Amino acid sequence: MGDKKLDVMVWLTEIGGKVTVNFKPEMVTVTQMSSKINYLLDKEKSLGYSFAGAVFPIANQNPPSILDDVTSFKVKEGGYRLTIKDSNINAGIIGVKLLLVNAEGNIVESSDPQVKNDPTF
Repeated sequence: MGDKKLDVMVWLTEIGGKVTVNFKPEMVTVTQMSSKINYLLDKEKSLGYSFAGAVFPIANQNPPSILDDVTSFKVKEGGYRLTIKDSNINAGIIGVKLLLVNAEGNIVESSDPQVKNDPTF
């Protein structure tokens, strides 16, 4: 059975004025070609933030990185979903930083939720 669509739940917490991005699961394992990873921001726990984008590690590494497998990423649903398309050709792990912004222009950056490519097809 395939896992062409993988969902990661995302929510924010604030302690002492510091906003933290939380996600579950912390690592997504992609085993099918042409998969989509959906980072879904919980509207009730967004603290007024929405997705603005993502930061990826350096591309064009030798040997090839799984970053070469990221074919696109889009912010959708008014900033409550960030979708990454992954062709899953190269095996490996990368960390992706999620960027969120609120109406005041404050930016929050996540720690690195990880994506593991395991092309076993």
